[in-house]
Amino acid sequence: MNKQKIALMLVLLLMVSSMTQAKEIRITKFERNYTSLIGKVNEVRDNTGKACAVLCFSITDFGFMIQPNAGVLKADTLVGEIRLWIPVSTKRLTVRHWGMHALSNFKIPVELEQMAVYNVRIETDEQLSANTFDNSDDWPQAIFEWPSSDDDWPQAEIIWPKKHPFYMKLGYSILPTSGPTVSLGLNLKNHDIEIGATYGLQKTDNLFFYDEGNSLLAAYSYKMLSIKLCYGYRIALSRFFSVVPKAGANYNIGLGSNVSGFNNSGSQYQLAYSASATVGVTALIKLNTHFALYLTPEYNISITRSRNSEWIANYDSKYKGWTEGLGLSAGIMISF
Repeated sequence: MNKQKIALMLVLLLMVSSMTQAKEIRITKFERNYTSLIGKVNEVRDNTGKACAVLCFSITDFGFMIQPNAGVLKADTLVGEIRLWIPVSTKRLTVRHWGMHALSNFKIPVELEQMAVYNVRIETDEQLSANTFDNSDDWPQAIFEWPSSDDDWPQAEIIWPKKHPFYMKLGYSILPTSGPTVSLGLNLKNHDIEIGATYGLQKTDNLFFYDEGNSLLAAYSYKMLSIKLCYGYRIALSRFFSVVPKAGANYNIGLGSNVSGFNNSGSQYQLAYSASATVGVTALIKLNTHFALYLTPEYNISITRSRNSEWIANYDSKYKGWTEGLGLSAGIMISF
């Protein structure tokens, strides 16, 4: 019986000892750093288009887990410091560390401002010593917890930082006509405005134009030049992948070249015009800050044709297909 009492007392002593050894976590400083430009130089925006605030945590080791209630959009771990880019709507923080009591729902004492930098000091009852660990492999790694609900997850557009709003696309069109394509665009808060051109390398068959007396006026073969203007909205599905649903219009110009051996007098047939509407989606795969691969499937709907364009489309199915139907292009996008 005495042995059982002694064992019970030892268990109770161990429990009390473990409870008393658990340290408290405190935030002893939370103030704005008016001289730091981190928030402006490394700007990150949330799904509402607002720039994030940056919290710079002074830490004693790398075992802290920091969970803002609105999530983390970007994190950097430095020696003695953790930097978190968080939405300005963040109101509370939870800080945890193994072997310590968690600091839950700490209320941020100020209203966070866009691109502002705040210095935050985290302290414990006894500052941990680096000598506690025998080697660097024993150090716990920094962990950042994310919201458990999909509704709380902040959608950050960090595919292209705001300091690189302009972009150029260089690619090749496979459909409806084959040829090089180039475009210039502007991205403002995920809204894309783009203008470009595609030059078709394919030719129509030789087409002959006659007057009412059945006299030959002209003989041309045609290539297609398409000028496009479109609007899209960029949606980031991950850090490296985004899609851009888009809609716009094409102005198509049939460029006639003389058929060898024929003396053309009907120059009015050299050009043919048409217009079409286009809808599609562009998939972007980010390679680095300035470069991404793109693939654009789209569908073109003919709106109107000039008399020459209508006549050519009736006699050459290839020409008609160049201004309507499925389109596909791919290439590289350069952001600057």
